Amino acid sequence: MGIETVLVAGAGALGSLYGHKFIQNKNTWFLADGKRKSKLEKDGIFVNGTHYNIKCIDSNAADTIKPDFILVAVKYNNLPDVIKQLLPFITKNTIVASVMNGIDSEEIIRKNTNIAKIILSIPIGMDAVRNSNSTTYTKEGKIVFNKFDSVITDKDIEEVKILFDQCNISSEIAKDIKHEMWFKFMINTGVNQVSALLNANYGFMQKDSYAKELMDNAMIEVINTANAEGVNLTTSDIKKWYTILNSLGPEGKTSMCQDMEAGRKTEVEMFSGKIIELGTKYNIDVTINKVLYNLIKAKEILFPADSNGTV
Repeated sequence: MGIETVLVAGAGALGSLYGHKFIQNKNTWFLADGKRKSKLEKDGIFVNGTHYNIKCIDSNAADTIKPDFILVAVKYNNLPDVIKQLLPFITKNTIVASVMNGIDSEEIIRKNTNIAKIILSIPIGMDAVRNSNSTTYTKEGKIVFNKFDSVITDKDIEEVKILFDQCNISSEIAKDIKHEMWFKFMINTGVNQVSALLNANYGFMQKDSYAKELMDNAMIEVINTANAEGVNLTTSDIKKWYTILNSLGPEGKTSMCQDMEAGRKTEVEMFSGKIIELGTKYNIDVTINKVLYNLIKAKEILFPADSNGTV
């Protein structure tokens, strides 16, 4: 039968970007409870100016749907709670994909959902900007994906590709998904953190030599860490990143920059926090990422997240 029912966890930039495409082609629900559920059902979402009504469901009603596919698009600090909410929906046939930043959300999901079929997936090349319940983008980019472990089969991967094609989501089955994951992690560790500290859009990051040098140095530390993990990132991947960066809409902003401006908690633990952890493990110099981590944590204290700072 293929994938017919989709559950989206997260209604931020990526949840909306992909969610609105699922809505138009599949039986699609968004995970939400309490006041957030009421608000999303009342207001819906806007994507590039078009309004979409959405159906929301919480874990108390999990027996009413059994999603074939779950897309996880939440902030790192919300993941443990979201997994608990998703558990009642998951069966041995459920395919789960995370489009979260970082390199360990799938491992966290696997530890807490032994039966789920998990794929490794990463979105690359989009410039989505979220403001309240409105998301705009000029570049959609693509989702690259493949198997996470032996629980997922070739047939599962084929069905996910068909789902993306049916929903007009650009995608690619990656030959080396680990490299793609680390490539995006390298990008985010550089551009997300530097842009968040500078409150800078893509246009500034494309042109300013000081910001670019800092971003490059942070990414080089990721390359060194990736190599220690057995992933073949090189400085040529930084050149590849600049081709992508220069194609993005100059007014667009990284997710971490948007979080900082909106008073939401950032995902710094996922980026430089992870590099510091791995740097300690492998005895690798990650001084730049230590500085970025401390500056971002200090900025979070100066401009604390409010009680609604979640996605």
